[in-house]
Amino acid sequence: NPDGTAENILGLVTTSGLSRRDLVLWNVVPWQLSRQKVTTPSAEHHWDALPATRHLLTLLPRLEAVVLVGRHAQRAWDGVGSNLRRFEMPHPSPQNFNTRPQARKAARETLTEVRRILESKQ
Repeated sequence: NPDGTAENILGLVTTSGLSRRDLVLWNVVPWQLSRQKVTTPSAEHHWDALPATRHLLTLLPRLEAVVLVGRHAQRAWDGVGSNLRRFEMPHPSPQNFNTRPQARKAARETLTEVRRILESKQ
């Protein structure tokens, strides 16, 4: 999505030192919910998306960890039933980062920790 959230994610990935080639970006509901306005995913949307997420995981046998970005991803993940290492960070929307400066710092720290873990395994 060409928006402020995508710009913030790119900035966080860059400043954390992660390589884009080490990442797979995936929305908890990986399809468009509305054509006219932003629609907040519901628990039903999360449930409907679980098979797609489970299938994606079968395609990523070398996946080592998941970074759950925002509350929706964090709530939905338990339904996936995966034992992957789990990290959580605040959602990088401009609204969240502009009203909660500590959210940007927490997100950067999470991604930096993930980078350190990946480097230690090389």
